[in-house]
Amino acid sequence: MSHSYFFCISAGQTITRKKKTPFSLKHRYLNYGLLSLATLLKEQNIPAIQVQGLFDAPQQTLQICINKYDFLNSEYPLFLSIPSFYALEWAQEFIDLIYKIKPEQKIIVGGRWVIGNSIQNIQKVLPPVDHVITGLGELKLSEILSKYGIVFIQKISKHYELNYEALHDSHLYQPSFEISRGCGMGCAFCQEKDEPLTPLKPVKQLIEEIKKFISFNKSNDITPYFETSMFTPNRKWSIQLKEQLVEEGLKIKWRTEARIDSIKPENLEYLFEAGLSVLDLGLESASHQQLLSMKKTENPQKYLDRASKLIVKAYELGIKVKINILLYAGETKKTLKETEDWLEKHKTYITGVSIGPVTVYGWDEDTSVYMDALETLGASIYRSSTGIKYLNLSAEITFDESIEISRQLSQKFMTKENFFFLKSFSYLPRDYKYENFLTDLDKVENKNDLSFSIN
Repeated sequence: MSHSYFFCISAGQTITRKKKTPFSLKHRYLNYGLLSLATLLKEQNIPAIQVQGLFDAPQQTLQICINKYDFLNSEYPLFLSIPSFYALEWAQEFIDLIYKIKPEQKIIVGGRWVIGNSIQNIQKVLPPVDHVITGLGELKLSEILSKYGIVFIQKISKHYELNYEALHDSHLYQPSFEISRGCGMGCAFCQEKDEPLTPLKPVKQLIEEIKKFISFNKSNDITPYFETSMFTPNRKWSIQLKEQLVEEGLKIKWRTEARIDSIKPENLEYLFEAGLSVLDLGLESASHQQLLSMKKTENPQKYLDRASKLIVKAYELGIKVKINILLYAGETKKTLKETEDWLEKHKTYITGVSIGPVTVYGWDEDTSVYMDALETLGASIYRSSTGIKYLNLSAEITFDESIEISRQLSQKFMTKENFFFLKSFSYLPRDYKYENFLTDLDKVENKNDLSFSIN
């Protein structure tokens, strides 16, 4: 093998879910599943490098690989991860570009949420590639790499650590530290509804991972995301995190995501003392009907009462709360009013919101049962592309109306200052400052398209 790099490419996006703005195109959503593969390769002295396509053209990403990392002289196969159906078009173009300049290149494609359980669908829409991997790549590395004469000793772990030395332009990313995987709570809309929840990463291991990143980064000025589909900290874990951070002399402000019913208000104090600064809460709706329809809870009133207590407690401590709202099948003006009224009542305690209509992702055979259920609730297909179905939510709320309602509600409950704070905490480049944001904001021609108020 040559001494060049083993390339791990995260496909970028040529189309986006929301309207493009100068600052939304700067978002850096880390493909941490792919970075776990790059990390495992580096652990066995395989010189991996991960390059993320982001919102750049495929040609631009390929030029980075060629000019900075000598791609043309690499004899390793290439991993291409497709993190969402919005990245399919980008992936198609990227593969075509590779074959034009390097027709002998071996390409291995993965992306569990796009590929699903069958490789045939993805094979029909992509140019020919050498391998398509279903499921989690970590479990199949040894078998796949052996086909290319690469000896890889399989390492099975519940908790993978990410090595940011393998990430191109890592200094521009806020780090993510994986805390657990899965959820298994059965929400109708969730891709991880049947994925069993793994235990939280042991505090000692998490602290070591943070210290390694700080050492590599040469700065402790970071605001990491504790990556998990459902954050379930008990009192013991929360206190241990607080105490060990103090012991190490680390003052880290971090962010995570939780369900309303996965985190106890009484544990928030310990988590705040351990650095919890931003909490993304998946409320989804404040309509009893909609909460039941999306199988979020069997007791909507108890659920909403608990949400109130949690949000108020977080506010009192100084934890910023961002609420996620999902406009779901069967939504009506009445159910929307219930959610809006609830948000209005809690406006003081909320830093920001993320609101959007339910969209169905997946191949037809994988989503037909779910689509039938949504149609039973009153939804219908408005428009579809490969792997993506946009919906009219009901006879009362069309797709276009749902987009407009999402924008109006978002503007009502989020200021430009809070929008920037939340985005810069986790997603915008670390060198992108508020002054840059204001400059870019001036370039937006139609301010009504924004998801925050500018007054």
